[in-house]
Amino acid sequence: MVIKMEKIEAEFTVVTPMFISGADQTKAELRVPSIKGALRFWWRAINYEEDPKELLKKESNIFGSSDQKVGQSKVKMYISSQNIETEKQEVPFGQNDWEHYVGYGLTDSKDENDKKIKRTFIKEGGTFNIELISKDKKTLEEILPALKVFGLIGGLGSRSRRGWGSMTLLNIKKNDKEEWKAPDSKDGYNKEVKNIFEKGKIITVFPEYTAFSLFSTYSINDEPYNNSNMAHRDISEGYKKYLDMFSKKGKRANKKPAKEEFGLPRKGFGNEKDRRSSPLFMHIHKVGTQYYPMAFTMPARFNESKYEPVGKYQYIEEFAMDFLHHLEGN
Repeated sequence: MVIKMEKIEAEFTVVTPMFISGADQTKAELRVPSIKGALRFWWRAINYEEDPKELLKKESNIFGSSDQKVGQSKVKMYISSQNIETEKQEVPFGQNDWEHYVGYGLTDSKDENDKKIKRTFIKEGGTFNIELISKDKKTLEEILPALKVFGLIGGLGSRSRRGWGSMTLLNIKKNDKEEWKAPDSKDGYNKEVKNIFEKGKIITVFPEYTAFSLFSTYSINDEPYNNSNMAHRDISEGYKKYLDMFSKKGKRANKKPAKEEFGLPRKGFGNEKDRRSSPLFMHIHKVGTQYYPMAFTMPARFNESKYEPVGKYQYIEEFAMDFLHHLEGN
């Protein structure tokens, strides 16, 4: 008996420089484990489970587990093709540059001899294809929504939550037939993103981990940019300008502790051992030949020691919903 294999293939384009590598930090490369890890993250974000054991059970059934009772994933994943170029970052980001503010650590890595590493990144404009194959059609279908979210608002590599490594999903084919095609207008893109956040509203409790819920928010810039670098620069400078309000001389200097909701550890206050990934995400999306910066939030339990941050996530929401007004000149 011949068992029919089901196949899904997705094509992506790299929108902003992607700092991604394996064991060798000086070499940029796309790797299946990195992509699989990102898909697991987005699958968890759209399939919230209050019970961590139930979450792990469902996730392991799809993506596999080191537990011998579960074993490998029922879905095989490959990078079926890639047309990308890499470039070495010869000069570190300047201390006062926007790249350094949202890319802290990207060009400051050191080797075991404390010597600075010149990292290589994947340049914007390249494309690659991911292929997922399985004889289990149901399992393959369960990954599909996460694949779409990954390609609509996600990224790969270091500092992807600050817009680095942003990607755009171009199309999805199922068994070599077109299943989905990227929207060619801002309205079309907004409709796709709105659908993600609308579905998340069924979660009316505050999530225990990063996931879409009633508390999630997003905003897409009204006007497009002609290139991705300008789009990334402007939202990053707006982000810096907004957080500067919490500095000693800023308008919200007395609210400085609330700055923790943008992620920890953070220089200048708090316990350096406290860690919390930022629930604020920045993304640059390509629509046709133009680029739109967007920001969104997925607030959840702050960390093990406390339920909410000092500012109760009001400031990340304010920035995400109105980041354009924090740009220079507005």
